[in-house]
Order: sequence, then structure tokens, then C-alpha cells
Amino acid sequence: MIPSAQGVQAWDRYAYVNNNPVRYMDPTGHMRVEDPGSKKGCSDPKYCENGKPKTYSNPPPQPTVSDGSGEGSSGGSGSGNNTNTTDCWTQFWMCYNPDALMWGVGFSGSEPGLYYVAGLEEILMFSDATRAVFEYEGQGSSVGAGASAEAYLGAVFNLGDKESYGGPFGAEGFTISIGDVGLTAFYFHDSSKLPLTPGATQGIAVGYAPGAQASVFWASTVYQMIWKSDQ
Repeated sequence: MIPSAQGVQAWDRYAYVNNNPVRYMDPTGHMRVEDPGSKKGCSDPKYCENGKPKTYSNPPPQPTVSDGSGEGSSGGSGSGNNTNTTDCWTQFWMCYNPDALMWGVGFSGSEPGLYYVAGLEEILMFSDATRAVFEYEGQGSSVGAGASAEAYLGAVFNLGDKESYGGPFGAEGFTISIGDVGLTAFYFHDSSKLPLTPGATQGIAVGYAPGAQASVFWASTVYQMIWKSDQ
């Protein structure tokens, strides 16, 4: 569990009370508070009472990311985070956490108004170094025409576990290729959430795309797991 936004040290599992034990203490294991023995004393009313830390039978309340619906969000299929929406823009990594590395190969084709894509992707989870392979297929709309092969590398944000990578995703991007020279780049996200929703599963990728294509596309793709590692 990550405490409420306190800067980058809140994400360091070895940084007890932001490396300032002279001033702070952590009686619940979830949130730093002013040490009653310090000069300031315990002052946060949410965690303190009469200058002393409150005691909890359950973990203290934590602020949650808003997904725009007025309720806290777990973030698509991923795990999401506990931080305030405002901090998502001032501290980008607090709401868009890189949880996995992704690489893939595929084929795409487009004509005015129509786009098709299919391929394979493998992800590597940072948390436990486990991997999984997914096949995907999708279609959508495009401005442009052509066809190309693709090999790409990217990052996945706010992914709770590798199994959660399966299912429907939306994607927006472009492909430009002439013969052996080509570039593709795209952004993808949990299709049940709006693009760039804080805490939602999403990612970016860029790669090599030889062929003959020039298109800007937006598509709906479905991922299905075909292999995973247990360790």
C-alpha cells in the first residue's frame, strides 16, 4: 500500500516516514504523522487526536484517484493507486505507474475509413519478473492507406497483474512506412475508461514498421492470453 502523496519518497519501501524519524512516526504502518515528542507534535486531525496519533482497528482512510465519475477508481483492469487527482498532473508517476515492459510483433493494414491489426505481445511484470504472451486482433477507423509489418517496444501503466492485460483495449496512433524504413507509435488504454484516466491500465509503444503505409488510426482490440510463466 502506498501512502497518500508525499513526494517520491512515499514510494520507497525502505524510507520510513520519508527518512525523517526524528520528527515523524508511523503507528499504523500506513501513514506518517507528527511524533508527539517532536516540537510540532501530532497535528493532522485525520490521524491525530489531542496531540497524539489515533489508534485504528483497521487501516486509516486513504484518498483515492478520481476517474471523473465522482467515485474512487481502481484503474481499469489494473490496481490503480491511492493519491489525489491534482497530484496526477503535478507528479505524473504517482498516477501513471510503469508496472510492465511490453514488446510485440504484428501486421496492420488500412484504407480510408478502415483499419485492421493482429499480432502477438509479451509482457514482463516488474513486480515479480513473471511473463505472459497474448494474441490480439482488432479493427477500427483510419485516415490513410497501406499495409506494414511491425515490431515494437512499450510500457504498461497501472497493471495489477499479468492476467489483467487480457480483454478489450482501445488504441490510437500512426504508422508511416516506405519500404524498409518505417515508424509506428501508439497509445493504448482500457476501453472501459477514457484515455489518460488516472489509475487506469494504459500504455505507450513505439517501433519499426517496414512496408508501404501512411495512416493515423484508432481501433478497438481484444487481447487473449495464450501463455504465462509462474515464476
